[in-house]
Amino acid sequence: MPVKVLGIGVDASARVQAPKSFALDKPIVFYGTSITQGGCASRSGMSYQAILGRMLNADFVNLGFSGNGKGEPEIARTVAGIDASYFVLDFAQNNPTVESLMQVYAPFVETIRSKHPQTPILVVTPIYSARESWSADARLDKMRELIRQIAARRIANGDRNIEIVEGTDLIGPSRGDGLVDGTHPNDLGFEWMAEGLAGRISKVLALKLEH
Repeated sequence: MPVKVLGIGVDASARVQAPKSFALDKPIVFYGTSITQGGCASRSGMSYQAILGRMLNADFVNLGFSGNGKGEPEIARTVAGIDASYFVLDFAQNNPTVESLMQVYAPFVETIRSKHPQTPILVVTPIYSARESWSADARLDKMRELIRQIAARRIANGDRNIEIVEGTDLIGPSRGDGLVDGTHPNDLGFEWMAEGLAGRISKVLALKLEH
């Protein structure tokens, strides 16, 4: 649906001026699930990508699809078709089984790498789910291990521009307050995710963190 802007309110003492240029010529591209989408953020500016964009002074493309971040080949080609400065792959949980994730994950990474031989890729394993507090989740654990193995194989074969971030380092068992429903981050959770990714991305892209 189109958006019709009826008006913009500003303080009487505010000044309106052009923003400063982004620190990067190309956007950071994120692909994933409703977590990537920012589905439970209180507003669009509180997705972790939006927070990161402000921290890094970088433009971004958010390709998070609620319930549909499954890594299909057609989507892989679409993501690879974007001229990006950095790719973040944050998908797994929308795949019903480890086997279905296995069929798409390595080909997804390869599709990007074949079109962008030197562009950094960051793969993120699934964040903590509250149900893991009382019972191990074999599906999530195996998905995490699969993603680690795929990235590790590429690194062992000479790909120096792919890195792994453990989702549980962003939101782990001690950060249940960052989940709105036990699965999706709230504003606090997205802040933690952004903070956890900012240092890694800024180092790779030689960016200064904004405060």
